[in-house]
Amino acid sequence: MPVNHTSDRHTVSAWKMSNALCSWSFGGCDGKRAAVEVYSADAFVALYVNGRKVGKKKVGKDKIARFRCIYRSGSVTAVAFDEAGRETGRTALRTAGEETLLKVVPEKTEGEAGELCFVSLRLTDRDGVLKPLARTDIALRVEGGDLLAFGNACPYNEEGYLKNTSGTYFGRALAVIRLTGENGAKISASCAFGSARAEIKRKAGQ
Repeated sequence: MPVNHTSDRHTVSAWKMSNALCSWSFGGCDGKRAAVEVYSADAFVALYVNGRKVGKKKVGKDKIARFRCIYRSGSVTAVAFDEAGRETGRTALRTAGEETLLKVVPEKTEGEAGELCFVSLRLTDRDGVLKPLARTDIALRVEGGDLLAFGNACPYNEEGYLKNTSGTYFGRALAVIRLTGENGAKISASCAFGSARAEIKRKAGQ
């Protein structure tokens, strides 16, 4: 769960059964209580924070093992075991670095006029690790395409989705563009953390 909201009650809906994020990057939250959900089809899961074992739990009928721990920057690792105690898999998340960068990530690298393309705007470190607690307003410019919508997943958005600016929500925003240019499209974005660009090239043979 977002460590800055560990104690907040999550309202379950048809759209969101859990408030959990696939992240271990919660700047300024070291020493605070954290709630961790591990999803597994195996029998048991052990959880480690920076190599130190938090505990081992049996996976519930909902295929989730839930842990409480203290958040420490670094890494969190979940290790799954079968009924015989044999390790069947593991996964880890690590904390993002201090520097915050803006990334522009189109869903496709090439396309043709008339096609739609979803473009992800992300606040990350240099290695691309998402920073969900970083927030900013992003200005977007598109050449060779129409900006059809731009916004984020916040359930309350009084600004709408038809402007060329949007705030981020848990480190992300999303734009929808329609390609119009014969030479593809160029996307430019800027915010308080800097600027970034991406290009969608014209599909080969078009």
